[in-house]
Amino acid sequence: MADLRPSVYRAPRQSGDGEVTVQSKHSGLGIAAFALGIFNLLALFVLLAVAGYLEGSVPGGLGNNESLAMAVGLVAMLVMALCLLALGLGIGGCVQKQYKKVFAILGIVVSGLTIMIMIGTILLGMSVS
Repeated sequence: MADLRPSVYRAPRQSGDGEVTVQSKHSGLGIAAFALGIFNLLALFVLLAVAGYLEGSVPGGLGNNESLAMAVGLVAMLVMALCLLALGLGIGGCVQKQYKKVFAILGIVVSGLTIMIMIGTILLGMSVS
């Protein structure tokens, strides 16, 4: 029976003193966390721009139009859920020992920043109204 586990290939490199070292690859979880974190950050900015446009263009604002406010809130909850997923992927990428952790750490930072911006926006909206 064939071994179905994916193999991790690390190309050997020769250092200046003649010693052969093995170069590790980036974590797939870390790359996914970073890509999802960037997507979430862009989605949040688009969501805030659309919400601001709707607030200014709809008579009475979003408060009087329940269906638009519900749609904006639903998309905000989806972005928050995807941020938490990206955060989990980043943590998973950080605990993998055989891979580089750069993208996993970047994914955690970007997702954390997106969550903080979202919470700050919610708190700002609550304090204004």
